[in-house]
Amino acid sequence: MLKIAAHHAPHLLAPRQSAIVILLLCIAIYGSDGVAQPATTKVSPDVDVTFVSAEIIRFPAPIRLGTGPAAMAYEEALVLKLRVDRQVFDALPPSMDPYLYIGRREFRIFHIDRVDNRNDLTLTFHIANWTQLDDGAAYVLTIDHGAPGRDPGRYARVAGPRFNRSVIVDKRPKRE
Repeated sequence: MLKIAAHHAPHLLAPRQSAIVILLLCIAIYGSDGVAQPATTKVSPDVDVTFVSAEIIRFPAPIRLGTGPAAMAYEEALVLKLRVDRQVFDALPPSMDPYLYIGRREFRIFHIDRVDNRNDLTLTFHIANWTQLDDGAAYVLTIDHGAPGRDPGRYARVAGPRFNRSVIVDKRPKRE
């Protein structure tokens, strides 16, 4: 005669054991407590700026930026200085340089003044093609590269300083 093995039901956990397993899984997934988790701070991609000065300067020798065919050289530029809060600026991701937008035009920081432990920094920009800037355009300093071009309406309503030709001081030597 043929013997058939008895079929055994799978071993199930008791309700108390199930609750412990679920608790351990939750701890493993979500962490043991809020204190042990690092605090996550959302950093705004935009930094508020304060206008300091705007001067047209003719340099004694051309300034050359970049290398190869993409290099740019200029002998005069609008030297724009803006002030930012040091803590806000330093909280930006170090791998992303903020760009200044005036309207839809984009500019990189030329120099950051960090000479002392003040609560603010002075950022210097050289704008060679300053005559093409739109009067009344907002100054937007952001790590969201291209955002003012993608969403100009949002940045057109930004409160804060705006480009104004009337505040530019011409420091170029007078021609005789």
